[in-house]
Amino acid sequence: VCLGRGNQIEEDIVQQDELEAAQERMRDAHILIVEDNPFNQLVTQDLLGLVGAVTVIVSNGQEALERLATEKFDLVLMDTQMPVMDGLEATRRIRKTAELAGQRIIAMTGNVTTEDRNQCLAVGMDDFIPKPIDPNQMYLILAKWLVDKSGLQGDKIKEAVGKKELLSAESLPV
Repeated sequence: VCLGRGNQIEEDIVQQDELEAAQERMRDAHILIVEDNPFNQLVTQDLLGLVGAVTVIVSNGQEALERLATEKFDLVLMDTQMPVMDGLEATRRIRKTAELAGQRIIAMTGNVTTEDRNQCLAVGMDDFIPKPIDPNQMYLILAKWLVDKSGLQGDKIKEAVGKKELLSAESLPV
């Protein structure tokens, strides 16, 4: 007898439903990728393209500011260490610009210590995605910050998923 197997299966179903809801929320999202490494640009763009997001890539914080001045994005994925202007300074400037102050900015960095995360949040980034990127984690984090067509923010993916009827452990085949 494997006690708890039913609970694990139920948790896996919930996690899969959460991931599917997050991926659906990503469809048609307009995302600015601010990243100087060509390989990371390609990987991020491909992962977002798989779920139907529309992406634009720039190579540094200065280019991000210029692009944000002329184009609206649902989210900005911001590397922290780049030439010309790093992501921390770009975020500070975005937060000081009245028209951009509400822009959702998610750090995407290989610097993954608690201190690095706190520094990103302190300058005004909304969340933090560590590199190397875990695609499922990225989808869940980004979906949390997206606003859907009805104007609701996706910070409660679990609530939407919770409305689906889940199989109970007793109804699962042995």
